[in-house]
Amino acid sequence: MMRVGLFKPVHVKTLAALEQRMLLTSRRLIQRKLLDAVMGRRIKSSQIGWLSLRMMVLKRGPSDRP
Repeated sequence: MMRVGLFKPVHVKTLAALEQRMLLTSRRLIQRKLLDAVMGRRIKSSQIGWLSLRMMVLKRGPSDRP
């Protein structure tokens, strides 16, 4: 294969470079999951807020405003 010219040298990354990439990738994943958890909690709390507001309106009855 080398005589014909089909062989190409490849760049092999060092173990330190692979470890650094793994750490950065896992850090990015953890940040995304934390953001997902925060946003999910924020959405649930806003839904609870709207639900309690709706329940107050239903208990009070319809308003007399046109």
